[in-house]
Amino acid sequence: LTLNPPTPYPSRSGGVGYFYTIHIWRQQLAAAAESPNVFAKVSGLNTVTPDFDNWTYEDIKPLVDYAIEQFGADRLMFGSDWPVAVLAGDYAKVWDETNKCLEGLSPGERDAILGGTGNAFYRLNI
Repeated sequence: LTLNPPTPYPSRSGGVGYFYTIHIWRQQLAAAAESPNVFAKVSGLNTVTPDFDNWTYEDIKPLVDYAIEQFGADRLMFGSDWPVAVLAGDYAKVWDETNKCLEGLSPGERDAILGGTGNAFYRLNI
């Protein structure tokens, strides 16, 4: 798979629900990450957990870690796919559990994923 888009664009949310299996999701995410102008969103992962009502960061951390491994913090951004994400928790839970997934990162990496990458990508200058 070769991706050669003319301008940077965010990939389809990085959400596993768009792919058939985790294995295929990993392959497709890695292929997308090979193109330096492709960015991804960390979002919607709570909606593909086995238990919508009782998921924790431990359910999504392997997916978040893999996305970080493939894209790096400078090409990942926290997504805001509402109201879809609230199918499996409220905003506070998604925010809190995602932050737990990012605890091992440097402050700069964490800040990039939670706002800096999106700010730069969308040229918000905020």
